Amino acid sequence: MLIVDVILNLFRTLAGKVASVRGLKDDQGKDSTLPWDNTFGSQLSLTETMLLDLPAEILLAIAEQVAEKKDLKHLCEVSTYLYSIVIPILYERITVSPQDEDLLDNIDVSPLVRTCYTPRNLLSHTKNIEVASQFHTRTRVRCVHSDDWDWNSFDDGEGEHPSIDRLAANLMPLLEGCRVNSLRSFTWALGTCIPREIIGCSGYLPLKQKLIESIRLITDGACDYNLNSQSPTNLSDFTHLKKLSWSGLRSENDIETLQDTIKQVSHQLVELELNFINWSEVQAALFVDDDDSDTFFVRSILELPLQSTIRMFPALQVLSLSGLSFESAAEEMASAFDFSSLRSLKMRLCSGWEEFLLCGSRLNRPTRLKCLEIQPTLSNEVSAEGSISEFLRSFHGLLDPITRLESYSRIVGII
Repeated sequence: MLIVDVILNLFRTLAGKVASVRGLKDDQGKDSTLPWDNTFGSQLSLTETMLLDLPAEILLAIAEQVAEKKDLKHLCEVSTYLYSIVIPILYERITVSPQDEDLLDNIDVSPLVRTCYTPRNLLSHTKNIEVASQFHTRTRVRCVHSDDWDWNSFDDGEGEHPSIDRLAANLMPLLEGCRVNSLRSFTWALGTCIPREIIGCSGYLPLKQKLIESIRLITDGACDYNLNSQSPTNLSDFTHLKKLSWSGLRSENDIETLQDTIKQVSHQLVELELNFINWSEVQAALFVDDDDSDTFFVRSILELPLQSTIRMFPALQVLSLSGLSFESAAEEMASAFDFSSLRSLKMRLCSGWEEFLLCGSRLNRPTRLKCLEIQPTLSNEVSAEGSISEFLRSFHGLLDPITRLESYSRIVGII
């Protein structure tokens, strides 16, 4: 066994010993993370005592391998020395969630925020924030705007929206407690509109956290307030963005935001995941003619001219597209998304994916693609396996492929 594994096991033993002796609760932000050297020191074995004498750099490297937050939390309580090393790791990534899926605006961040006014400010270590919820019972009409719907105030946009306001009020102290420009990633996985105070044109994140490199959004594109452009999102100020994932795009503002962001950072994006969910509903919401539907993504969002050979995403390694149509612009798509840099490619319910793959294979560029996943629409499910087989035969350098064809009722291994 490697020395790293030995030390890691000792770390876990220490964490387990703390948990068994004290019966600690596993809630972020509680005072139970304070070290208690005098009480616990007599419980340590000689080996465990020697472990605490290792240089901070070594202990830090090992602590970063501990996956369970509860173990990290218990390690913080072993000694002041270990606390100073582990606490930044424990609070580097914070996830907050509502307790009830039917009350998505009810998120309690007070235990974390209380520490902002003490020398123990836990948020000073935070680099990644995730606001997330389960998707079990509330799968339709999910946005909190629907909780206080008022038909009389919708058209003029002047009505009160206590739920979205309460959601913003609950979360803003958490964000404001972080150091300016300390965040590197932000995830919104509530499936609702995002309060403008957080990511609107004058929102906190665009103004105070400009160094964010990764953004993941799951929004309710079907919310009428979003479709009426009353919930604008601003991503263009994140000039360091390298990873973008967005599920639920539908409104004109969503599309304009995506267009501006891609124009700004396409050259440096490493991961791009876009899920339009249902292209026909996006088309209807944007009043896109049937004649333009198959080229809308390429012409209006990517803004690529006819027969373009521009490599728009030279650094892109992960591409995932869902609920999209590019049937009449597959050639331009293949040039924009360079197969020589892609490592993972996923396309779900996308019209035109067959031609996209074949055009990509004809560019005579070396491929390093390792993962390919396709979920065809019902209309092309029968011919899907043959199209993928032809695509794979056109590549001779595909290494360690994890290739699947995902149908509505089956998963078929291609190779």
